[in-house]
Amino acid sequence: HFNYFPEMNHNEIVGILNPKMIKKNMIFYLLYFESQNSKINKRMDIIHSILKKDYLIKKIKFNNKNIIFNMIDCIILFDFVSYHLSIKNRVDAVKIERIDILKEKLSK
Repeated sequence: HFNYFPEMNHNEIVGILNPKMIKKNMIFYLLYFESQNSKINKRMDIIHSILKKDYLIKKIKFNNKNIIFNMIDCIILFDFVSYHLSIKNRVDAVKIERIDILKEKLSK
């Protein structure tokens, strides 16, 4: 699941409490960008302080002043995370059966 600040403050901050099994199976990655507004950073820091007692939270800072570079860096990082998780969970990362089904049904 993915969301962004400040929208995340309205949607997930309450709903994330349930179901309880989420707590042991979820990691929050807070992505900080050099060019990010300081108000967003403040929101992120507050959310971190609220959620850290219940969840594992990782802060990742992208410090290049070029936002495009940071976005590409972020995409590559999470592609590797996704690949690593597929290996860890013994899932074929290339298999896209559900997407194939969706495309097939949409083409009719």
